[in-house]
Amino acid sequence: MVKYCFESISLWAGTYSSFRYRRDESNKMELVFEHKFGIKWSKAIGYAFSRFIQNTTGCSATFKALPTTTIVKVDCS
Repeated sequence: MVKYCFESISLWAGTYSSFRYRRDESNKMELVFEHKFGIKWSKAIGYAFSRFIQNTTGCSATFKALPTTTIVKVDCS
């Protein structure tokens, strides 16, 4: 999912300008999306991507919206 949806299709479509992922201190996956569209866009993509992850993988996903960044935390435990 990360490779095809987040590293390619959505990035190429201009949904965000950069994407990276990492593990946090509790070993949850963090997906970090950076853009130039403001806090409303951060909330929109945070909600959309969280729901997409939950519906396709069954994992829990929450997000934090910042003015130019959205961080989605994914927990599959």
